[in-house]
Formats: sequence, C-alpha cells, structure tokens
Amino acid sequence: MVREAAFKALGSLGGADDLPAVLKLLTEMKGEEGRTELEFAAVRLARKIPAEDAQSDAVLDRLQAATETPVTCSLLRVLGGIANWKALEAMRAALGAKVPEVKETAIKALINWPDSRAIDLLLEQWRTATDPTQKTSMLRACVRLLRRGDSLPSQTIVRYKELLNGSQGQGDKVLVLSGLAEVGEPAAIGLVEPSLQDPQVKAEAELSIIQIARRLVGSAPKAAQAAAAKLWTGSQNEEIRQQAAEMVREIEQSEDYLMAWQVAGPYSRMGGEGLRLFDVVLPPEKGDQNIKWRDLPISSRLDKPWMLDLGNFLGEARMRAAYARTWIHSEKAQNAILELGVDDPAKVWLNRELVHLHNLPRSSTLVEDRISISLREGWNVLELKIVQTDGPWEFSTRLRKPNGEPLDGVMIDAAYGDKVQTEQVYNGLSGDWVQLFNGKDLSGWHKTGDAVFTVQDGNLVGTQTTGKGGDLFTDNEWDNFELHVIYQIVWPANSGFWFRSDGVKGYQFDVLKWKNPIAYSGALYMPGKMFLTVNLNEALENRDGWNEARVRAQKDVLKLWLNGIKVGECQESTFRKGAVGIQVHPGDEFKGMKVIIKTVEVRKLGT
Repeated sequence: MVREAAFKALGSLGGADDLPAVLKLLTEMKGEEGRTELEFAAVRLARKIPAEDAQSDAVLDRLQAATETPVTCSLLRVLGGIANWKALEAMRAALGAKVPEVKETAIKALINWPDSRAIDLLLEQWRTATDPTQKTSMLRACVRLLRRGDSLPSQTIVRYKELLNGSQGQGDKVLVLSGLAEVGEPAAIGLVEPSLQDPQVKAEAELSIIQIARRLVGSAPKAAQAAAAKLWTGSQNEEIRQQAAEMVREIEQSEDYLMAWQVAGPYSRMGGEGLRLFDVVLPPEKGDQNIKWRDLPISSRLDKPWMLDLGNFLGEARMRAAYARTWIHSEKAQNAILELGVDDPAKVWLNRELVHLHNLPRSSTLVEDRISISLREGWNVLELKIVQTDGPWEFSTRLRKPNGEPLDGVMIDAAYGDKVQTEQVYNGLSGDWVQLFNGKDLSGWHKTGDAVFTVQDGNLVGTQTTGKGGDLFTDNEWDNFELHVIYQIVWPANSGFWFRSDGVKGYQFDVLKWKNPIAYSGALYMPGKMFLTVNLNEALENRDGWNEARVRAQKDVLKLWLNGIKVGECQESTFRKGAVGIQVHPGDEFKGMKVIIKTVEVRKLGT
C-alpha cells in the first residue's frame, strides 16, 4: 500500500524531468505490485512535456529496447495513456506482434483511446475479430469515438455504414442506431431507413430518424420535413407520430429563417463590466482557430420555433457574451436583406466585415433590424456577437430579397467550417495565392535525380521509366503557408509533394498505397521517422481522375486534407522552412508511373 501511494504521489508531484527515472524503474521492476500506479505516474509525467509530439519519445525508446513481454505491455499501456500520434503508430506495430499478450494489450489501449484518431485501427481489428465479446467492445469503442464529433461528417457516415452493416446481434445494431441519431447529415437518414424493415430494431430506427431530422431542421429543412412526414403517416408508434407531426408544422412555420447555427462562449469579464463586453475583442473576433464551436439546438417553443435560445443552451446569467456563426452558400453574387431580431446588444459580420452593430439592451421581436448585405457567389460566413445584460438571451434571423420576397438560391450549413479550412472561407481573402507553375515551362523550379519532368498540355508531368526517381523543387522557400495541389496519378505509383524541404529531407504529403504500415495517399511522411500521420481510407482518392491535396503548415502544427477531407494533423518541429517539391519515387515496381499536376500554389500565413 505504501509503495502504491508513493507511485501515485510521484505522478502528481514530479516533473517531466523525472520521467526517465520512472521509466527505468518501470522496466526493471519485478512482479505486478505497484505496476499500475507506476504506469499512471509515467503517463502524468509525460503529459507535463509541453510539446505533445515529444511526450511519447522516451517511452518509445524504452519500448524499442524492451525484450520481456511484461515490460513491453507495460510501456504500451503508458503509450495508450499518452495517446498522441506516435503512440498510435506504436499500437499499429504492436497489433502485428507474434506474442498474444502484446497484441491484446494494444487492442485494449485502442478500445480506451480518447479521440477518433484510433478509429480506423479499431475498425481494422473489428472486421477480423472472432471473439464476440471483444468484437462488441471494439464496436462500442468505435461508436463512442464517433459520438465525440471530431470526425468529418463524410467519414462519420462511411464508418457508421460499415458498423451497421457488420453488426450481428440486436444489441449491436441498437447501439449503432443510437450513435447515428446524433449525426446531423441527410445521408444518415438513408443509412437508418433499411432498419425500419427489421422488427427487432424498428423502434430504435424510428427514434433515430426523428432525432436526425430534428438536427436537420435548420441546415436541411426539406430533408427533415420529408423524413418526419414519412414517420407521421407510416409509424405505428403514437409518440413518434406526434413528434413527427409537430416537426412538420414547425418547419412550415419557420419558413426561410436561418435555423442552423454554431455557438462559442459564453465569455464574461470580472468586475461587472457588463456592456463593455460589446467592445472587448474576444477570441472569436480574432479568428482564433482553436475555439470549440457547438451546434445550437433548435428552439422547443411551438409558438416561435424560429427564435433561438442562447440562455437555455449556455445557462442563465447576466453580463455575458456569446458568438454565433453559420455559412450561407449563394448560387450567385446577390444583394439581400438580413432581418434580425435579438435580445440585447449585437454585432454582425459578413465574411469578416462588420455590417451592423446595436449597443443597447432590448427585447427580441420578430424583426427589429433590416441590414443590407451583399452575398458573394459561393460560401459566405455570417457571424453574430450577442451580449446578454438581463432576462432572455435569444435571436432570430432571416434572409430576404431587397423587395422583401424570399431569397432564392441559398443553402445553409452551420458545420461547413468543420469540413474545410476555415481560413479559406474567411479570407478567400487572406494571403493571396501564388501560382508556382505557370502552365508553360519549369521556371522557378530545379530538378534533382533522374526522373523526367516536362510540361504537357498545360500540366506539369513527372515520370520514371527506368526505375530511377527524382525530385523537382521550387527555388523559393516558405515557413508558414498553405499549399494547394490538384493532381492526377498513373498507377502503380509512389509520389508526393514535399514542403519545408532542404532538397534532401523535409515533410511530404504522400501519394501512394503502402502495405506495412498500411497507408494511403494523404499520409504525412518524414525521412527517418516514416509516417507521422496516416490516411487509412483508400476510397478518399480518385484513382482515375483529379484529386486535391492541401497542406497547412504554421509553426509546428501540420494539417493535411485530401479531396476536402482532413486526413492528418500533428505537431512536429524538425523543419521550419524550406522548398516545395514534387517527388517521383525510384523503384522498378513504379516504372511507367506519372504524376500529372494541373495546379500547385501557396499562400503565406501569419506567424
């Protein structure tokens, strides 16, 4: 007991510098007494290392040197507690271990992983698991991670589809349906509908559809109304029928109000400064990309379904501010009127430009302000800042033509910013894009190696036919930037786009199909460390057509997107500046490969 208590205290009182000593003690200890407490201490000390990417380094060094199964398993449990990208890659390797105990430890760590980075590995194991109990545990873990909401909607739908189709028993199907109920995407309704024909889970399927439809009232009212109407006329459950009927009426009453919003806050100031919050520039106004935006529920008031209640969602209190945002897609550039009803002071921005402010307390009515705005073609971001002084905290918004008629050709998606690089939408705008390829020749580039780089039909083409590869690098260098490449590949191939490269080393957005460890295009590669992040969804890439690769490198944070889907993010500080490059990998197995590039461009980011 004394030993266990001492280990617990070590984790609380010790610092990051104590981690090597704790790991040494952990790898040399005999027996199991106190092992769990020492593992927890190691995790807590590792998390005190400021750079997340470095938290697992010392543990990985010990793991590489470990020869005894208990030690290996112990270190894997520590890595599971740290749960960064490097730890996840260690689990991937451990899943291939010949020692059953090692593989079992890795599986348990994945089942308890705190975020969705582990879900693709879990799905791999779930597909092939033969033990029913373990398979159910994996499925529960997958649903838990999907419910966190940190996967992109398209990925969430694909994963739920696989889980639902692969579920064997009634209990597993009910669990998946309950998770799908929290997905606010029209495709989720189509995924659930076949389960309406299964008597064992019909009740859960109906409940799931009604909950999905409720989430779609703001962003996709037609899809929500159609789903609710089917349940209204087709369900045998009176409660479901009643909910569906109320939803149909609510959508009819809401007409063309903006019902889909995300909210950040609340924000407050000490000292009862109250209305001064109106002029205080809080994080959302600074464009802070680390803010947690949450979906704002639809009002439950049948008399005013279009009035959105911040107080009910964020809690009743005085002298606070909150921000609401949504995205408006317009088929064309057009002028419009934004009708606003709001309780207490408010600011309004469209595409980051202040278009309205009112710094006086008041009660919300249907329409108080009519604001002339100009929507640009494509996506527009609309943001509100609402300060609460006393009483209700609510607002309503509606778009109209300048003559007062309903506005045509617009679509609302509050979650659009979760699906793309928000800076792209905000700025369209920030840092001008610089074209690195002029469509005519290779000016501004220099070649290394034996691959052939030419310009054909306005595209930059890299090929290898001899088994010998090479690279093409820009003459200029960048530190903080976004990279955008539109490319097509002739397979079999192994290629990629270097960034922050010195011509020998750097980072690379990989374009490949790799077997060990499994990785597909969109993996982040670094010489000497292999894959820093991996994409495990092969279907994201169009193998017969054009693809879009995006990279955002700002300080030590690297983010990657493939065809609009975020496929990787990590912290890595080895390279801070360098050239952009195109790789044509050597190897006889890649003879005949081509990488065809239509667009390659960068824009600078601030530090």
